[in-house]
Amino acid sequence: MESTNNLEQQDLNEVSKNKRYRKDKPWDNDPNLDKWKIEPFTKEDIKNPFTEESSFCVLFPQYREKYIKEIWPFIKKALKEFGVKCELNLIEGSMTVKTTKETFDPYIILKSRDLIKLISRSIPYQQALKILEDGVDSDVIKIRGFVRNKERFIKRRQR
Repeated sequence: MESTNNLEQQDLNEVSKNKRYRKDKPWDNDPNLDKWKIEPFTKEDIKNPFTEESSFCVLFPQYREKYIKEIWPFIKKALKEFGVKCELNLIEGSMTVKTTKETFDPYIILKSRDLIKLISRSIPYQQALKILEDGVDSDVIKIRGFVRNKERFIKRRQR
């Protein structure tokens, strides 16, 4: 019996090599701290305006022109809240987003680029505006090369 107790005490005293020098940090056991919370980016977080202007341009198909003209004021209003300027060129069939001096979130230009990409790919603007929220992302998967037979691909796409 004594030998088993000694073995248990030795096991408690022996700590694995990678945990030997580990000390508890104050934030390890704090129940009030949410480690996974993403802090929103505010205007107070940035002190000076950006030094460079970033812009992205996306082309859209001609059949989307009427819909994009209808929703463009709503998109412009949504992007203006973040300090992003947007332009619609109906002659070229393109949408452009640019940073301005009022832009305070450095990642918003990439989100606004994704917004106009989604709109050009026939995503309804109510769904596309969700991309501007933190923690929301989009990905376009091109499925054209998955099937060798073109007729079969067209039939599957219509389902």
